[in-house]
Amino acid sequence: MRELLLKTGRHGMAFSVSLLLSRMVGFVLVPFLTRELPKADFGVVDNLALAGQVIALLAAQGIPPAVFRAYSYTATSAAERRAAIVTGFRYTGLSTLVLGLACALFAAPFAGALGGDRSFAPLFLMVLGTYWCSNVRNVCAAVLRAEFRTKEFLAVHCGEFLLCVALNVYFVLMLKTGLHGIIYSNLIGAVASLLLAVCFVPQVLGAAFDRRLLRDMLVFGLPLVPGSLALWLLDYMDRICFLWLLPKQEALDLIGLYGRGALFASILQAVLILPLTSLWPNVFYDLAKRESGHQNIGRCASYYAGVAAFLGVGLGAVSRPIVALMTAPEYHRVWAVVPVLSFGIVLLGASKMTEVGFYISGRTRWLPLLVFLAVLVNVLLNLMLIPRFGVSGAAWSSVSAYAFLVVIMGGCGARHYRIDYEWRRLFKVALVAALVLAACLLLPYPGDASTGRLLADLLLRGTLAAVLFPALLLAAGFLDAEERQILRQALRRH
Repeated sequence: MRELLLKTGRHGMAFSVSLLLSRMVGFVLVPFLTRELPKADFGVVDNLALAGQVIALLAAQGIPPAVFRAYSYTATSAAERRAAIVTGFRYTGLSTLVLGLACALFAAPFAGALGGDRSFAPLFLMVLGTYWCSNVRNVCAAVLRAEFRTKEFLAVHCGEFLLCVALNVYFVLMLKTGLHGIIYSNLIGAVASLLLAVCFVPQVLGAAFDRRLLRDMLVFGLPLVPGSLALWLLDYMDRICFLWLLPKQEALDLIGLYGRGALFASILQAVLILPLTSLWPNVFYDLAKRESGHQNIGRCASYYAGVAAFLGVGLGAVSRPIVALMTAPEYHRVWAVVPVLSFGIVLLGASKMTEVGFYISGRTRWLPLLVFLAVLVNVLLNLMLIPRFGVSGAAWSSVSAYAFLVVIMGGCGARHYRIDYEWRRLFKVALVAALVLAACLLLPYPGDASTGRLLADLLLRGTLAAVLFPALLLAAGFLDAEERQILRQALRRH
């Protein structure tokens, strides 16, 4: 297990650091974009992107994860692996094209329903093109992940992100094209990313299409679609509820405001969830083949909890000064949702741990039902909290729904594959995280201060979280004797 975790950790660390750097480059634009675009425009852009995500999700039919499973777990020969790649690539491209063309016929009504007017229809068509490229690129990305080709994987994703940043500067800041420039940038970046991915995985253009294999991949992948759609609803139901509950202009303003808070919380998604979802299947499929898999997967859950809580506490601790430094004044109040949404992202990762039993047993058909139950909880809480608390109510509704999802995933998943969780360790992590975050947030805030004072406040809170969390966790006895010895050896080498 140690060798597997070290190998996965090396790839995951490179993936996380590169994604963090690319996200930080993107955040350089936040002060400019929040001054160039009104909150309502951000709301329209967010809604168009969310609609594109749903269409792409339905069109993909779970094929990219099915390709990954076939390539890394079920295929017994090079020929079968090659057939999985070609079959997945061709089918995903065709299914996404067909559904995209069907939706394109109703582009104008879609644009109106998403908060814009019929003039936004061409933008919606470009969003559909963007997600067609993303869908077929994801098949190539599944192969890169299965082969641990981290450098190529990062080149594809970080290259796309950096290109989009440069294009946003050109279109939005220089040409003053407004929200149109954001859509243009995303489309061009997606096309470039797809071309680069095909260069890295040229076998997708081969001639090894296998109908029998496609049927097997659909049997695995199709049950994932309702679950993924439910997860999407769990992530974005608050935006939908804004449109349901509030007048159109007020709803778009709040969606734009709330989306900027979610953007800051997405730093944690970049360094935690994306590496986890990319590399965790490599680990649990391998561990499940071993006799000690039940214990080792539970130990991995403890490691995840420690790392995720450390990152979540760190982001939550600096949320107020970093939002004040990087946004226009009308966005400053959104800092309060960043710690809450960060905690929600930690719980989202925890649900990836507790759902392992469904993947190992192949009984993925149960996942959608459980996630839809969490969506129902989210909707009910949003209906109660948004009218009274606005964006804060939406954030707490999401976190509560994620917590519910972790619990039901763990309880039901244990019926298919038992995981021996280390409950004492998990309790220690939760207690230390709560204490450290409370200590950081209770520090006096300088208010409408100069940039220098805000930077000093950011440094103080970040340092306090970075030092206090591991110190208290070690003092609480999180590591056992063997792990402490490994840590001492690692520190001596450095």
